[in-house]
Parts: sequence; C-alpha cells; structure tokens
Amino acid sequence: MSPAKKKASAKKKTASAKKATSAKKTSTRKKKTPAKKKTTAKKVTPPRRGKPTMVLFGEGDLATACLEHLSETGSFELPLLVTVPTSADRSYAGTKGLHAMAKRCGVDKVLFKRSAAAEVTERIEALEPTLIVFTDFYRSQANELFPERDNCFRLHCSLLPKLRGADPLRRALDNGDKVLGATLIECVEEPYEGPILGRAEVETDGEEKYGFICDEVHQAAAELLEEVGAKLAAGKRVKRSPQSDKGVTLAGRMTEQHRKVPWVRGAAQVYNRLRAFAPHPGLVTLVQRRQAVIEGGTPMTWETAPFGLPGTFLGVRQGRIAVLCGENSVFGISRLGWEGEEAMGAAEFVSKERLSMGTRFV
Repeated sequence: MSPAKKKASAKKKTASAKKATSAKKTSTRKKKTPAKKKTTAKKVTPPRRGKPTMVLFGEGDLATACLEHLSETGSFELPLLVTVPTSADRSYAGTKGLHAMAKRCGVDKVLFKRSAAAEVTERIEALEPTLIVFTDFYRSQANELFPERDNCFRLHCSLLPKLRGADPLRRALDNGDKVLGATLIECVEEPYEGPILGRAEVETDGEEKYGFICDEVHQAAAELLEEVGAKLAAGKRVKRSPQSDKGVTLAGRMTEQHRKVPWVRGAAQVYNRLRAFAPHPGLVTLVQRRQAVIEGGTPMTWETAPFGLPGTFLGVRQGRIAVLCGENSVFGISRLGWEGEEAMGAAEFVSKERLSMGTRFV
C-alpha cells in the first residue's frame, strides 16, 4: 500500500472512532425532566385525643339550635361562636336569640366584620379547632377565610341540590314541598356545591306553618351535625357524595315584598305563601285603602264558578272571608286585622268594618 493510501485509511479510522465516542456520550446523557409546580397543601387536622372542638359560624335560629343541642350533649367543646351584631340585619330577629343562647351556654362570641376578618381568622387558627362549621352565616365564605383548611363544613336547611340560598325553609313552604330537611356538605369555592356528607329528612303533611316547622327542621339539622361531626372528629371515613347538576333550585331571601298576597295566583299558592310567613308576620293586603295583616286562612270549595277580578270579596262563608283568587279558586281568611292592631276573627272584621260584597282586596 502506498504512503498516500495509508494516510487516507488512518484518517477514516480516526473519524469513525470520534463518531462512536460522540454517540456513546449522547446515549448516556440524561434527559432533563421539567420541574414540578409547587402546590400549597391544605392543612389536615388529625384526630386528637380528648374531646374534639368545634367553632360555629351563625346568625340566627339554626345556629341557636346547634349551639343548644351540642352544649346539652357535650359531644364537642365549643370555644367560640362567630356571629354578627343584633343591629346588622333588623329583619333577622333570630340573631338576638343566638346571642342569648351563647351567653346561657357559656360560649365566647366574636362579632364578625369584613374589615377585621383577618383578626377573626387568626383567633380561630390559634384555637386549632377540630371542625369549623358554617350554619346560617352569609357574611363570608369558608374558602375566603380558610383557603388552606380541609375541616370546614356547611350545614344547610334544605335537601341539596334543591334550594341553594339564604331562605330555604320559607321557599320550601312557598313551593308546597312536603319533605323538608337539612344537608351537611364540605365547603368548596361555591358556597352550596360541596360534596354531601349527610342528610336528614323531615316529612310534613303540607299544613305546617313556618313558625312551627322551623324548630323541627333545625333540631334534625343539629342532630345530623353531631352525628357526622363525631365521625369526622374521630378520623372515621365519611362518604362524600358529589351533588347532581339536576334538580338545582335557588332560595333567595324572602323580603317584605313577598308578604303581599298574590291574589292573581290560585288559592293553594296563596295558602302556601301564608304558611311561609305564618303565624307572624303574616301576609299583607289593602282593604279600603288601608293595609290589613292576614294571620290565618285556607283554600275553600265553591259551589259554582265565581265571577270577578282576583281579590274580590265574595261574602262570609263558614266563618271565613271568601276572596276570589286566580284559576277561579277561593281563599278563606279566618283571622286578620289592621297593621299595628290586634287581629280578629273574619266575621267580626266584616261587621266592624262594614265590608260589602264586591269590595276589593289588593
């Protein structure tokens, strides 16, 4: 082999060796894996020895029932109640009763203000409660105050997903629902959409008034909270069922505007509206340009189809003031009176005020 050919052959061997070495380095080089995003873990409250603690948020009658029941059973220590001043919402008379119950049970209370929400949160965090429960409290949500906690729950007086909102019991009666109840859910970003941990049903006969059925539903709710809360506090497994998207209804607060009698509706609907506000404050209607308050009444059967505009006075039948409603139905008022005055029976009212046939209730 000539010297020139030997040189060319040596160059080829050197180039091949370099390629092989480069390939080995490439194959043994580790691929870079993308860095994992840091996530903020929720604070998990482990089960503790001794009696568990619960911080309650509430404004009215539901919180009062829970406070009384849990104090009587002694299943939880109740170090703090978060509530609102009695003057914060004058239409919610239950707040005054809640304050009195907290004093009677020896539970310390703090008045919530949005401007001082951070101070309330710090105070609760220092207590390290086993459970934090929101009842009839609507000034703020759990995810706003405790975004990193997994032990926040809401007790709501409806069979969710029905009647999401601040006035579920009145709305249920106004709708004519015969099965009422309460639901305990886990707090999530949306206030009423968390998974369900437990439910309690209360069956009715369709005749109960708001002022009487509330006590029964609130008691069932308090017992549900104690039962499921005890399991959670003990670290036992509690099934969480996601809410269905079907059957969702809303339950916004019923106001003074809703107290006006809807005479254009059927008598059954007028009766359900009365149930939602009975026995007090009752429904209101104008009679001879004065406002009267209706405290009692029921739908009536009528022999022949009545004629006239809704709200027309048809006379006194069976001791009741018969008033024409929509759908050619008749509602019988059994008890009413002028606003600010004592109510009286129907016959006495007609005689005293000299109502004549055809007088309009508007």
